[in-house]
Amino acid sequence: MILFWLAATALATATPATAQSPGAPTPPPDSIVLAITGEVHGPLRYAHLQPLDARRRAVGAAMRTDATGHARTARPAPGTRLRLVVRSIGFVTDTVDLAAAAVRDTVRVTLARSVVRLRDVCTMDVRPALLVRLAGPVLHDTVPVRIVVRDGAYVDTATVDGARQRDEPVGLADERAGRYRIAVAASGYSRWERRDVRVLHQPVDCHVGTREITVTLVPLRPQR
Repeated sequence: MILFWLAATALATATPATAQSPGAPTPPPDSIVLAITGEVHGPLRYAHLQPLDARRRAVGAAMRTDATGHARTARPAPGTRLRLVVRSIGFVTDTVDLAAAAVRDTVRVTLARSVVRLRDVCTMDVRPALLVRLAGPVLHDTVPVRIVVRDGAYVDTATVDGARQRDEPVGLADERAGRYRIAVAASGYSRWERRDVRVLHQPVDCHVGTREITVTLVPLRPQR
């Protein structure tokens, strides 16, 4: 009985010594933790993380950090790389590109603050430099109305039916700043012209500052 107790005690004390011997490798975990913080902000809750393939195309399911700014993902296989695009509102998008051999248990990423000014934001619509709105008796006439705008060698034209333009102005010179001369003519009406109509790019976005011009054509003869 005493011999059995001594043998058991020796085995119990020898096993931990073998596991903690100097130089023994530590088994790598099967996942890593990403800690996402924002510049002068701290942990970013609910930041968006999207895995990328070798061509930097989105693959797999996107992730989000938790309320403490952490997310967990599988450790990349040996010989592969881990690529993640990291986004959060108000911060500059960044990409994490880590080789499997270099990935630590926790990877920390700090996103720089994004100072977005309105003039840096472009919408996808196309805006005309000029909107010509017809007015007067021509709106009750089916005569063709020809509109010509010029700026040096540049010319843009439109021919419309006056009766069909009651509620809709005519757009010309899309997204082009300049100094325009506008001429409007229709059979049976006096020619209308205006010079030096300036259109500028707006200082607060990517479009021109559209000028709306109302044109009233006067009949050559009084209408009954």
